[in-house]
Amino acid sequence: MPGEPAYQRDRLAKVLKRVRFQSEARVVRDVMPIIVPSPELLHIDGHAELDNVCEAMNAEWTQCDTLCGPRPKPDFVSGISAAAFTKEEKEKLQLNHTSACPNLFPENMYSPFLICEVKGSDRPIEEAERQAMHSASIATRAVIELLRKVSATAEVHEKIPAFSGVHNHSMVMISAHFATIDGDKTSFFRRLLHLNRFAEDLETSAWTKAYKIIRAIYEHFVPQHLDRIRSALSKMRSPSLPSFATQLGMEDDSQASTPDQSSSQEDGRFKKPCLPSVTRLQEENDKPRDNLVELLRDQQVEARRQREGQHEQRVLMEKQLAQQKEEFREQKIMMEKQLAQQQDIIQLLTVSKASRDRTVCEAQRQNATKRRPSALLHMPYFQKHAPSFNIKSWHKFPHSVPGIAQSSSVNTIRGTAALGLA
Repeated sequence: MPGEPAYQRDRLAKVLKRVRFQSEARVVRDVMPIIVPSPELLHIDGHAELDNVCEAMNAEWTQCDTLCGPRPKPDFVSGISAAAFTKEEKEKLQLNHTSACPNLFPENMYSPFLICEVKGSDRPIEEAERQAMHSASIATRAVIELLRKVSATAEVHEKIPAFSGVHNHSMVMISAHFATIDGDKTSFFRRLLHLNRFAEDLETSAWTKAYKIIRAIYEHFVPQHLDRIRSALSKMRSPSLPSFATQLGMEDDSQASTPDQSSSQEDGRFKKPCLPSVTRLQEENDKPRDNLVELLRDQQVEARRQREGQHEQRVLMEKQLAQQKEEFREQKIMMEKQLAQQQDIIQLLTVSKASRDRTVCEAQRQNATKRRPSALLHMPYFQKHAPSFNIKSWHKFPHSVPGIAQSSSVNTIRGTAALGLA
């Protein structure tokens, strides 16, 4: 481990404590350099053997087919830089580049061999495992398809062409990825190389093992990986030189040109001359490029057709939505009218019921007035005999006074008091 302050145990313990509940970006910034060192920074620090290694961070792989799910976008990836290849080798890689056999990756990178995925405290580390496994399988497939073009898949059968590292704020896993090849069928596998909860092992040197494994990949695996790719490229036909069959064809044409010229002179007719070798070579080199251009044009036409179809669907959906809104507005207006009519009917019924109740009450009051006997009809009689009316003479009071019923003495006293005669 380097003697930088970032790798001192006390400082590292404080860093890990601070990023424990932080986002993924904080873990990438503070923890990743301790586990996955940057090859470009190591080269700047004096490691000349890493001159052929480049890196990219959070770059999407847009020029490759996926095995499943979305396109890979690793948090960190290392690969072979363009400076590691000659001009002829780069031309071969570019001519053999397809979405199924991707040779070109972001940041001018070829053949990525180390993928690293990071997760913060809010995401499970299993998600990073799946992402890293997908990206490493695509990188493995790219090497296999490149070797398949020169019938050299045996060199990578059950061999390791890629590694992956997964970590969060407290745990790291490093895996090796390989494939088994059975004809056209390719099966991808991975093997766990290292698992460590480095946040719990700061008192020992076990937390430095992940760093040492990555450094070993840079120093020992990268040269073998680069030699394997160069060996496959050396077996491919050079794009700038004619093939052996083409040379034979040109020689046959040059030998056959003499009798054709003599026969044309004898017949007195013009015969089209053979193309020069340079022109034929240029045409042969232009064919793959023309095919790529035509394929790209077809893809652009298909993409334009899809965009037009999507635009038509969007316009149709907007029309349907506007029509639904208009129908809903009309239904709302109709419902409001019906509600207003119902309220008017309810108000009329309420007024009618109140009027009918008043009429019934008035009739009942009039009937009650007609039937009630008036106690005041006998007031003159009480006023006439008032002086002699008292409790003691009550028994002498005539009990046959019209309109007054016989009652007990208590009721008589209450009635007398009520009439003001007591």
